[in-house]
Formats: sequence, C-alpha cells, structure tokens
Amino acid sequence: MATNRTAFVTGAEGFIGSHLVTFLVAKGWEVIGTYRLYGRNSFPKAANLRFVQCDLNNGQRLTRLLGEYQPSHIFHLGAQSLPTLSWADPVGTFESNVMGSLYLFEAVRHMKRPPIVVSACSSAEYGHVPQSAIPVKEEQTLRPLHPYGISKVCLDLLAREYFLDYKIPTVNLRLFNTTGPASPNQEGPAAPRHRGG
Repeated sequence: MATNRTAFVTGAEGFIGSHLVTFLVAKGWEVIGTYRLYGRNSFPKAANLRFVQCDLNNGQRLTRLLGEYQPSHIFHLGAQSLPTLSWADPVGTFESNVMGSLYLFEAVRHMKRPPIVVSACSSAEYGHVPQSAIPVKEEQTLRPLHPYGISKVCLDLLAREYFLDYKIPTVNLRLFNTTGPASPNQEGPAAPRHRGG
C-alpha cells in the first residue's frame, strides 16, 4: 500500500539500518538511505529507494539533503556502535555519535516542516543495573560505563533539548542487544561487519 511517508535513514548500511530500509520499502515508503563510505556494500534496488553518501559530520551536506528530500521521518541509526572501540577511540566515537547527531538536529531545526526524528539510543546508557532493578524501567538512573554509553546519553539529551526548545518531534529508542541475519555479533562469511554512520 503506497503512502506519502518519506524516510531518511542514517546508517542505512548498518545491521539495523539495512533491515529497517528493507521493511520500509516493503511497506511502500519512499526511502533515502545514507551511507558513509563508498563501496562498502552492495545496496538493494527498488523504485522507492535511493542511497546517498553522507558523513554525519558534514552539516552542509546534511542540510542540502534534508532540503532536497523533505522527509516526513528521520530514523537516526548512524553511529560508531561498538563499546570496545569507544575505549580505543573515544574522540572518534564522540565525533560520530555526538557531533554527528548535533549536525543532524541543527539541519532539522532549519527545515520549514520538521520531520519526526527517531534516534537509536542504547541500553548502555544505564550502565550496571542491579538485579533488584530488572526488568529495567525507563526511569532507571543513567550511569554509563564507557565512552559509547556516554555518547548515547548525549544523543538522548540532544533529542530532548531540540524537542523542548524547537518543537522538533523526537522519539528515543534505548535499544538492548540485537542479533539476527547480518549481525556483527555473528561469525562467519554470512555476517559482514559493518555499522552505520
């Protein structure tokens, strides 16, 4: 069933992003998927799907793309998504996850009609949760244990600020561990290691 909904998916070449793109295309959405590096993956083809190169740290490019496509929804999945890598490269993690997100929200702020922004936050924001607090509730105190978790708290708060200050409709999803086909947590040739961003 066709819709007038247009999705702009950051990190469309990543594990979750690639599945989301496939799902939205099948539901009849117009989908613009962003990827960071040329030649990393072969992208699927569909009449209602296009891919564009975009580094989230290029605010001017983000502004141009959002102005061109005028999406109704942004699914913000682009990130450095590995906690272990965040210890090895905390600066790169913050450049990708915090500054990249800030450039995105700034580009959205200047749109005439702001889209709904759905951001992939993380259960890593909670840090160590005592057994007595499981299952985890949304109100659980945020005490991240590594730069990746801290960067996702920053994204969580950025989205909240842009909702409160600029009335941009935002939804934050604190995702827990994910797995499935093409997951970076799987081993072997059927599990390419990639992430959005």
